Amino acid sequence: MTTEQRPRHLLHAFSTFQLGGPQARFVELANALGPMFRHTVVAMDNRFDAGERLHPSVHWTPMSLKVIKGGALANRGSFRQVLRNLQPDLLMSYNWGAIEWAAANLPRVCPVATAGMDASCPARLGKGASGGHLAPARTHCPAGMEAA
Repeated sequence: MTTEQRPRHLLHAFSTFQLGGPQARFVELANALGPMFRHTVVAMDNRFDAGERLHPSVHWTPMSLKVIKGGALANRGSFRQVLRNLQPDLLMSYNWGAIEWAAANLPRVCPVATAGMDASCPARLGKGASGGHLAPARTHCPAGMEAA
């Protein structure tokens, strides 16, 4: 498989991957996209129950981590090493419980989209205006591209 054919690798950072609002939206979107993307999911509490709702065609890997509780930036170094090792095409951080991942990405290792991403826009995960990059969270969903 050439670089152009490989599925884009998305790293999703959640406070938990137990089923809730952000997790349900991720599951719905990942199921709709199927094998078009490869997903690595990290959960600050190492709980991955929502993965049971992912369709078998979804390429995903739960990644357990040793997380230091309490310090706002206590995990920055180890999270940054994960980013360097995985080199995801996009880091997606959901809610405040996973904001440390955005901090670990400074200076930037990979593009990042935070919890403000509107999952109702599948075009947001397609090619961006720069020709092949994942579109950042600040892009507006083009008319007609909203999820049904």
